[in-house]
Amino acid sequence: MYHLHTWARNGVFALFLAFAFSASAEVVEGQWRVAFKLFGEPKYSESFSHLDYVNPKAPKGGQMVLATTGGFDTLNPFLLKGVKAPNIGVLYESMMTGTLDDPETYYPLLAERYRVAQGGVSMEFEIHPKARWHDGKPVTPEDAVFSFEALTTKGDPIYKLMYAPIA
Repeated sequence: MYHLHTWARNGVFALFLAFAFSASAEVVEGQWRVAFKLFGEPKYSESFSHLDYVNPKAPKGGQMVLATTGGFDTLNPFLLKGVKAPNIGVLYESMMTGTLDDPETYYPLLAERYRVAQGGVSMEFEIHPKARWHDGKPVTPEDAVFSFEALTTKGDPIYKLMYAPIA
């Protein structure tokens, strides 16, 4: 299941967007964009191929080992109950994500691009054609809607509060 929750890693992104749509002259209704920044210009152009601090020729594969103290009893980071596994959030991707070298700017991850519509009160995402599940099936808009609804109705109540402004 695709989860919109990862925006929470970057603060209350939903509230940030609500403020941005009402306060920013940078957001142009109906225009497809590949970076969202409240003020100023994004560091990366629309045609960037990789982030400056990423090696596109880095070897793929292997394993990652993380150490932590204590234990956990759930691999579901979205529920209120249980002790969540450390760093479990790295398994999930969002429509857009922040970078380490361009603060307060969001670039598409599962999305290919976005646009603001309806008087600045909504955001539409175009899912990247290469966005796939672990089994190779494409990520669909229905997946995003299902995840959002499940998260806000069955997940930790903080998500319901965080995403209350979003219909």
